[in-house]
Amino acid sequence: MDDFGTGYSNLQRLINCDFDQIKLDRMFFINIESDQRKLVGLQAATTLVHGTGSNCLAEGIETEQHLQIALDNGVDFLQGYYLGRPQGFEQTLTLLRQFQKENKQKKLAER
Repeated sequence: MDDFGTGYSNLQRLINCDFDQIKLDRMFFINIESDQRKLVGLQAATTLVHGTGSNCLAEGIETEQHLQIALDNGVDFLQGYYLGRPQGFEQTLTLLRQFQKENKQKKLAER
């Protein structure tokens, strides 16, 4: 489910559908550093998501503080400009090839 907390991604859908992963909308992290209600909302959302057996992904991670808050509150996966900017196909392919090469070298070194 995408953008949980807004629009059609509501509590009824969360409870009645079987999702592997729920993506929390970026609105949870806007001003979360100074708004206690946002933090409480994030904590409640991650509890609900995990309670349904789903993984929790947060979008909108734009600062180191957002990253720490997300990790401290049980978010499983992260997405946002702090972690990486959108890339084109060729850039992504280059990144994946580099990752595969490094992973292969690591496995060979472990032998």
